[in-house]
Amino acid sequence: MNGYFVRMEVKEGEIEKIMDRLTKAQETIYECYGELQELGVLTVIPNDDKKKTAAD
Repeated sequence: MNGYFVRMEVKEGEIEKIMDRLTKAQETIYECYGELQELGVLTVIPNDDKKKTAAD
């Protein structure tokens, strides 16, 4: 049987700080995507894989 056990210790509040930073980073990334779309640099196209699987 393969099993792993991991235990980490962090100071109180550190995880919340990190998660807040990740949330802000994600918001920034989405804002950048929007700006690139407005500039015509980025175009989001539908995923054809879903159509192919449904048609098969």
